[in-house]
Amino acid sequence: MKKIITKVVILVLSGVSVFSSCNLDLFPEATRVYDPKEPFYYKTEDVKGAHDAVYTYFRNTCGGALYYNTDLMFQGFNAVSGFGNRRGSIHRTDATFTTSDEYVESAWGAYYTAISKYNVFIEAAGNSEGEDFEQYANYVKAEALIARAYSYLQLARLFAPTYVGNEDALCVPLVLKYDQNARPSRATNRDVYAQISEDLIEAREI
Repeated sequence: MKKIITKVVILVLSGVSVFSSCNLDLFPEATRVYDPKEPFYYKTEDVKGAHDAVYTYFRNTCGGALYYNTDLMFQGFNAVSGFGNRRGSIHRTDATFTTSDEYVESAWGAYYTAISKYNVFIEAAGNSEGEDFEQYANYVKAEALIARAYSYLQLARLFAPTYVGNEDALCVPLVLKYDQNARPSRATNRDVYAQISEDLIEAREI
């Protein structure tokens, strides 16, 4: 009994020491808060970090469940006898498969998370101070434009009707600026595909 009490006392004292030693006024030094009014790049390492981030987010949207799930949905692959109901809602594609399905939400979230990062790097290309790395920053911008075009193409394929004959049908929201407070409405197929084309043309001309 004494051992148990001793352990409890030690745990309580440890918890008190941890919380009392925390300085809640400290801000993580590695955190970058994006402000379009302030320079985003100060040194070449900043641009390299952005370049790596473009590839990281692009890679995250180019494989895994984002591709496997769409194969199941659009190529007619069906579960066989003894199947354990993994991704059952996609196999069934019945009334239980809605926009709140975890597989739908994960795709939507993955692409729009990536787009939010691409938007920062696209806008930040001309927002630097210090070293001369304009060419490198523009190179990152071009790759971010291509990656954003790809993301919107995939979103349009997943969440909108086919383009031909449905040009004015609702597609997905067009988010072209980093704004955490924005609540954009859905754009039309015509607008989304026009933006995809504009991004690719701009990237080619950089």
